[in-house]
Amino acid sequence: MKCFKNKFVIITLIVLTPCLLMVLNINYGRAGTELMLNKSYKEHISGYSDSQEYYIDAPEGNLRVKVSWDSLWEMDLNLTVSKNEDFSDIIGDSDSPKNKDEFVNFKLNKEMTIYIKVEAIEGSGFYRIVVSNNAPILMNALIISACIALGVLSVVSMHIMIRKGDVEIQNLKYKIEVDKPIPSTFNYLLKQYSAISNLNILNYDQNKSFETELKHKGIGYYTTTHHSYSSSGYGHTYRSTTPYVYTIRYNSEIKFNTKDGKTIIKMKLKSPKLFKRVKTFVYTLLGGAVFIGIFFAFMPFIGGFWYIGVLIMLLFALSMGAAMPRAVFKSYKRTAEDQFQLLVKKPIIAMQLGTKEAEKALQIAPVEKKMAKIKADARFCPFCGNTVPSGAQICESCGSELD
Repeated sequence: MKCFKNKFVIITLIVLTPCLLMVLNINYGRAGTELMLNKSYKEHISGYSDSQEYYIDAPEGNLRVKVSWDSLWEMDLNLTVSKNEDFSDIIGDSDSPKNKDEFVNFKLNKEMTIYIKVEAIEGSGFYRIVVSNNAPILMNALIISACIALGVLSVVSMHIMIRKGDVEIQNLKYKIEVDKPIPSTFNYLLKQYSAISNLNILNYDQNKSFETELKHKGIGYYTTTHHSYSSSGYGHTYRSTTPYVYTIRYNSEIKFNTKDGKTIIKMKLKSPKLFKRVKTFVYTLLGGAVFIGIFFAFMPFIGGFWYIGVLIMLLFALSMGAAMPRAVFKSYKRTAEDQFQLLVKKPIIAMQLGTKEAEKALQIAPVEKKMAKIKADARFCPFCGNTVPSGAQICESCGSELD
């Protein structure tokens, strides 16, 4: 009985061992290195007559075996593909001139194991080998199609939103009715506009229209970082701010009409380059995506993930092309409402009421007076350049004593 049990164990091991090897994918008895489909491998070859052998369980269909290397390695290699490991049943071979990639294209009618040999004719170095079917080609085609579609969609969506913004701008109507005749209304506004120091009348047609330019000035600040060092080598970093004046110009067109004995005043904010920056920004993003696609597609250290940067740029261009025109339109609408309030509504109310309260609202305080007030109430530290209160003895920024 004991002998029978031992024989049973031995027979069981003999039967199960091949099955276990198959499950663990241990390819017993095969020479060379196993390759995976559509995966690139980097290998090294020593020199003349040196060779490397591979095998792969290839699927049915069209296949390509490709061996390539960087121009740094001046090599001449030979590629052979066979149906058996002794290379007696050759599927195809490739022996291109020196420094040219080797590849073999073939078709299998059924799944089978194929064997590959790479042999050095001249030179040594590193090369890449890959066995591929139609999947990479289809993937690349899909990626390129997606990039093109996103680029086209970005341009189309941008122009649709710009066209929509133009229509909405044309539909914005800023107007007011006055019971007084056109001549008196026109002359009153002309007098008021002439009194505003930062408003220029570019052109006017008597009793018909005005074309104005309002120069709005504001105060901004430059921030500068300074570094100082003492004789002991101790360093100190501080920042100073310097005020500056900036100017924004708003061009408006004001027209006068008569209806039912009343004067109708309409205003339109002129912005011929309203959406120019939107187009420039979106086309810059698209140009950047094209540059990344062309440049990084050929960089070996990027691998197959170069398209991620392209897709990010294209998605950003798509979102900006759709969002920026809307933001520009909202900014235009707010500005147009402010200009109508300032140039038309307040003066007309003042004229109807006969008061000067609305007229005073037209007088925008000159920025130069604010700058003078800044200089009068403060001075600059001679050591760090930062603004300090008038009469201060110590600079709060750098700690220096002031005269």
